[in-house]
Amino acid sequence: MEAGITKQTRKITKRRRIKKELAAGWNKFKSILNAMDDGVCLLSGNYDIEYINPVLEREFGPVNGRKCYEYFNGGREICQWCRNNDVLAGEPVYWKWHSAKTDKTYSIHDTSVVTGKGFSRLKLFHDVTDQEYIKKILKNYQKELRSLAAELSIVEERERRSVAADIHDNIGQSLAAAKIKLGLLKQSQLPLGVTGNIDQIAMFIDEAINYTQSLITNLSLPTLNDVDFSEALEWLCNQFQERHRIPISFEKQMEIAPIKDETRVILFKCVRELLNNIVKHSNAGKARVTVGKYEITVEDDGVGFDITQLKKKFGSAGGFGLFSVRERLHHLGGHMTIKSSRGNGTLIALKAWRQ
Repeated sequence: MEAGITKQTRKITKRRRIKKELAAGWNKFKSILNAMDDGVCLLSGNYDIEYINPVLEREFGPVNGRKCYEYFNGGREICQWCRNNDVLAGEPVYWKWHSAKTDKTYSIHDTSVVTGKGFSRLKLFHDVTDQEYIKKILKNYQKELRSLAAELSIVEERERRSVAADIHDNIGQSLAAAKIKLGLLKQSQLPLGVTGNIDQIAMFIDEAINYTQSLITNLSLPTLNDVDFSEALEWLCNQFQERHRIPISFEKQMEIAPIKDETRVILFKCVRELLNNIVKHSNAGKARVTVGKYEITVEDDGVGFDITQLKKKFGSAGGFGLFSVRERLHHLGGHMTIKSSRGNGTLIALKAWRQ
C-alpha cells in the first residue's frame, strides 16, 4: 500500500513540475509577445480571446470577455472570411484587413500554436497603413501619368496635323506656284543659256515638292483620318516595308471593334512603336501585323530576348518603347502580352481595350 501511495505522490509531483514549467514557459513567451511592436493575440477554437498584447489593447481597448469577431469587428456573428478550422489544422493564413475602428490597414499572419490549453490561433497584426497609403498615392500618380500621356498623344497628333496643314497651305502651294511660273517663263523668249538654268531650278523645286509631300504624309498620317483603322495599319506596314526594306505582312482576321478617335491614335502609335522596335533591335528578316476584333499582334522572326530579363529591358532603349506601349494601352483599359525567347523571335499582343 505504501508503494501505491509513493507512486501516486510521484505522479502528483511530476504534474506540478510540468505545470510549473509550462507556466514559466508561458510567462517567458508572454513577455516576448508583450515586448513586440506588432499586435498579437491568442484565440481559442471557440473564438474566445485568450490573450492580447499591449499593442492591440491600445488599438482596440480591453477585451471584456468578448469573442474575437465582437472585439475586432463589432459583429455578432463569425466573420465570413474566417478560416478558423484551416488554421487550427495547421495551415498558416495571410491576408490584409482594414479596421473601421482604428482606420488602419493590417497585414495579418494567422497560425496555430500549442499552449497550456492545447491548440490556439496566434494572430500577428502588422500595421501597413503607411505602405498602403503610399501604394495608393503611387497608383493615383501612375493613373494620372497614363492619362497625361494619352492626352499628350492626342495633342501631339493635332499639332502634327496643324503643322502639316501649314506646310501644305504655305510652303507646298508656294512651291507649286513657283513651278508654274517657271514653266510660263520657259515658254517666253529668253537669252541663250537661261533655259538650262530654269530647268535646273525646276528640278530643285520638284525635289522640294516631293520632300514636302513626304513630310506632310509623315506628319498628318492622312490614312488614319480618311480610312478605317485596319486600312490605316496596313498603310503603316507598307510604309515601314518601303522605308526599311523588311517584308512586313498584314492580316485582318476580322473587323476590329468600333473605337474612338483617341483610341485609334494611341493604338496606331503603339503599333508604330512596336514596328520601330523591330527595325532597331530585332535584326528580323520579316514581320507580321495581325488584327482581330479586340486584339492586335505584332510578331517578327528576329533575335528575340529573355522574358525573365524584361524588367531590365524596360530600362534600356528598346525596353522604354515597350514600357511606353504598355502604359498607353493600360490607360485604354487593355493589356500587353509578350512571347519571346533568344533566337526565336518575338510576338507581342495588344488586347481588350475600352471602346
